[in-house]
Amino acid sequence: MFAARLLRRILSHGHLTLIDADGKSHDFHTADTPRAVVRLHDRSLHWKLVLYPSLHVGAAYTDGTLTLEEGSLRDFLEILLESQARLEADESELVRRLKQWFYRREIVNKIGTARRNVEHHYDLSGELYRLFLDPDQQYSCAYFRSWDDGLDLAQLQKKQHLAAKLRLEEGQAVLDIGSGWGGLALYLARTYGVHVTGLTLSREQYAVSCERARAQGLTGLVEFKLLDYRELTGEFDRIVSVVMVA
Repeated sequence: MFAARLLRRILSHGHLTLIDADGKSHDFHTADTPRAVVRLHDRSLHWKLVLYPSLHVGAAYTDGTLTLEEGSLRDFLEILLESQARLEADESELVRRLKQWFYRREIVNKIGTARRNVEHHYDLSGELYRLFLDPDQQYSCAYFRSWDDGLDLAQLQKKQHLAAKLRLEEGQAVLDIGSGWGGLALYLARTYGVHVTGLTLSREQYAVSCERARAQGLTGLVEFKLLDYRELTGEFDRIVSVVMVA
């Protein structure tokens, strides 16, 4: 197990016992305390913990594929954090190349992957999001002009700020990428008389957005599509997204 060989080279603090997904025990001992015994339940962790321990240790602990048999979570993290500097210094060229390959592979946001990620995150009960969002269900960060601004006002100010940057004129075609529950698209159409196409990959958001457009009588100005922006054809005067205005 490569992760065990690496740990043997870099462990500089405490006593860690790692039980891999095949049931084999690996013991690393530089001091009696802190002590932790960790069990892996997924063989993919044998290489994931080598490539990106800072990411996969937490994820594995959360989903139960890494469990603590002895010791506390604090003990385990103390052992890892004290050894982190040696890990970075001792990292082999092979590990660095594997990390680069893995990173490039992970950041490619294919259409299918993007859709699954959005569905996992947003296709939950609408009641959940209504518990903490403003009445317009704005999901991205609000724009607070002063400490006294409430969330509702700050979200309205965000929409106003975006509209000012867009320099909208009546009749223009606007594309809203990642339109969420439709609030921004509906605001722009209602306030500035522009034609807005909103894109989302969430079925829940799509259904809510369409219903809101019908209820507000804006179906002639706003159209929502369950579509990835890379699959869209057409021309637009302005494009707006959560992190981008053009």
